[in-house]
Parts: sequence; C-alpha cells; structure tokens
Amino acid sequence: MTLAVDTAAPTNKPFTITTTRRDNARAHLRLRGVVGPGGAEVLRAVLEGHIRAGRRYLRVDVGTATLGQAAVEVLCHLHRRLLAKRGTMIITAVSPTMARILTAADATVLTLAVTAADHVDGLRAR
Repeated sequence: MTLAVDTAAPTNKPFTITTTRRDNARAHLRLRGVVGPGGAEVLRAVLEGHIRAGRRYLRVDVGTATLGQAAVEVLCHLHRRLLAKRGTMIITAVSPTMARILTAADATVLTLAVTAADHVDGLRAR
C-alpha cells in the first residue's frame, strides 16, 4: 500500500509513504521525498492507522526522505505511545545528519539504524 501526497503549494514537494510489509503485530514503512508540516499530519495518520490495527512494532525507513521538525515530533510522540504499549519504532536508513536531528529531538527514546557508519561524531547507532 502506497500513499503519495502532492500538495498544490509550489513550496511543498511531493512525498510517499509506502507500507512495504505488515502482519498483525508489525509494519514496515518507507518514506521518500520531503515531509513538511502538512506531510507530518499524513505521516501521523498512517502510523496511527497501523497502531489502531494493533501493530506495536513499526520500522520506518527514512532513506531518501527529508524530515521537517513536525515529522520528527510525530515520530518521537508515536514512538513514546508504542513504548507505553510495550512496542517500539525503529527508524532505519538514517543518515548521519538525520541521526543527529532525531537524537537531539529525543535521545532517550528513539532507536536508530545509521547507514553510514557504526557511529557518528560519538553517537553510537542504537
């Protein structure tokens, strides 16, 4: 299942959210493109849909996506909700720059899979 969002505003760029795999407990998603403020709400809706469906283990590939502050906040908030339900969210294909942004947003919560190296400026991939 893929959701592509292309807003009419010229400053917004399209992005896609694709559920690449899912079962009763897990879902794997892939983000591509620029996820700005409007896209963050779509991201929230898609992830919450998986949570409502009973999935407690989400893996989100951010490979070539550019996440705005609102999207980072959505990921952190929903991960905390998953932790409360004894679940987790793992953010994969994280660039060193994105690792710093996500870690700064919520260093104690997010689980990252950094692609470039085992560590980034003293930050160990978790």
